[in-house]
Amino acid sequence: MADLSLRATREELIARLSEGATQRLVAIAVALDEAAPLWRPRPFVADPPWTALYPEVVAWCEALTADEVVRIERAERLPEDAPRLMRAWEARLAALTTLTVSTGGAGVGAGVGVGVGERRVPARKSDQVAAFMGCIERAGIATGVGAVLDWCGGKGHLGRALGAHLRVPVTVLERQSRYAFEACELAERAGVSLRFEAADALAAPAGLMGPGVLAVGLHACGELGSRLVEHALREGVHTVALAPCCLHKVRGLRERGYEPLSQLGRAHDPRLDHESLRLATADEVVARPSLQAARRRENAWRMAFDTLARTAGRATYTPLGTMTEALRHRDFASFATEVATTHKIALPAHWDAGAAEAAGWQRSERARAFGLVRGLFKRTIELWCALDRSAQLEEAGFSVELVVFAPRATTPRNLLLLAQSRGSGLLV
Repeated sequence: MADLSLRATREELIARLSEGATQRLVAIAVALDEAAPLWRPRPFVADPPWTALYPEVVAWCEALTADEVVRIERAERLPEDAPRLMRAWEARLAALTTLTVSTGGAGVGAGVGVGVGERRVPARKSDQVAAFMGCIERAGIATGVGAVLDWCGGKGHLGRALGAHLRVPVTVLERQSRYAFEACELAERAGVSLRFEAADALAAPAGLMGPGVLAVGLHACGELGSRLVEHALREGVHTVALAPCCLHKVRGLRERGYEPLSQLGRAHDPRLDHESLRLATADEVVARPSLQAARRRENAWRMAFDTLARTAGRATYTPLGTMTEALRHRDFASFATEVATTHKIALPAHWDAGAAEAAGWQRSERARAFGLVRGLFKRTIELWCALDRSAQLEEAGFSVELVVFAPRATTPRNLLLLAQSRGSGLLV
């Protein structure tokens, strides 16, 4: 395929982008660079350097109870008594991250085998699908679509709903072949012609896309969403509708950091890494209470173990990676003993499990309160990545709109890229 750089200069490419999106991407990059000392350090690892500069922020955070911290996180809005530094950044970032809200769509999603009355579809998933479809309908980008490709589509709920609404055939790409039977059964009940392609999106076969295809991805995690766009640019599609998710799930991200996708993004790179992209999509607003409690216990136990390891001579924070099996222990003493053995980490000769666990809870809650400062930048980082993706598509000849497609209570990952090809001449 021809190199896009041979067809247009960088300045010409950037000139094609919508002025508002360009200005927003650049302004966000400037803000992130300026505020890097506030969002880069991880309070869970150690007290951030900013604690020495802003004692009023430290005092406010330390005065919060654990329940107050959770309420502020869920509200995504600071209370009136928050420090001036935090409120100033909150206001500046709000101005940068406000987007068109295009939510709703229940009338479009209902009655097509995915909305009201379909007991096998979780209510939140049904709401997400309806809202996603509503945005496509209002944007008017489905005219001329001859087929739908549901990328990493699971049981094909989104593809099936679109196929029924647009009266076109559907292909579901999904690596979990066990979903095939139910996907086809539900499609048959809805009167939709559906083909299930059991394949990993990271190694998806060519030929799934082409002119007239609407390629959709509802929460295609990290690299999976990137592959959707890569195939769309390489094979040519009518429209791409992508709601990104789990931005940190990209191979090699820990070693290389985030590599901007667009020329505009590379020119204004905020130098994001694995931890900052994890921050961008960290949200418990729709997590089950049991899962939230398990995460709090895990963080407290990690902190407690780190305290013991430091007492035994380790100088820095002890990362432990994934510990699914170890976390099944009912008490901290058994957990700490197993982790120390597995990771060959020395613990003090004599230690009190109860005291260590209590110290871990205290450290964990303090770190979470300090994390409110870092958390101010979550949406900003997420939006910069979405704008980088928008610029990538616009530079390749698509017309792109970035909207909020669903309320946060339905899904906190509610950014939706709607990209329609202007023609095949500029596709790479």
